[in-house]
Amino acid sequence: MPGAKVFVRRKTMSGSPLQRHHHRGPCLHVFFDGFDLFAPAAIGWNGSIESANAVRLALPLLRHAASITVITAEEEKKAHDFPDSDICAYLSRHGLNASLEYLDTDEPNVSDALLLKVGEVGAGLFVMGAYGHSRVREYVFGGVTRHMLSDLPVPLLMAH
Repeated sequence: MPGAKVFVRRKTMSGSPLQRHHHRGPCLHVFFDGFDLFAPAAIGWNGSIESANAVRLALPLLRHAASITVITAEEEKKAHDFPDSDICAYLSRHGLNASLEYLDTDEPNVSDALLLKVGEVGAGLFVMGAYGHSRVREYVFGGVTRHMLSDLPVPLLMAH
């Protein structure tokens, strides 16, 4: 991944995770004990260009995953977003089989629902787009990016 940064971190981090993610290229956050390249992978998909970029940049890692689960929410997409079915077709064109799973809509917080689903599928890597909102809005209102950076128990690949 040209221009990629790798952040090695503890399982728990102090301070704002937003302070650590200023790089515009792909970032792989891993723990001191590394990660299993051959474990199942999960993709957080919302149809955004950021999500599409993250998946495209993660292809070299996803090729090694035991399985790939695309996790998305049943929500109204913006006109410029990619449909949920397109991501599985895209991965298939690259020789990767992926299953599509929808988040539990009973969970009031998307971040919490994502964390639960990542655990359910046994993912050893999570791929997602970062900062779909301005950094100010992300800081003030929280946001999925911030929550995943601080609470996700598995390595995380993010891209803008």
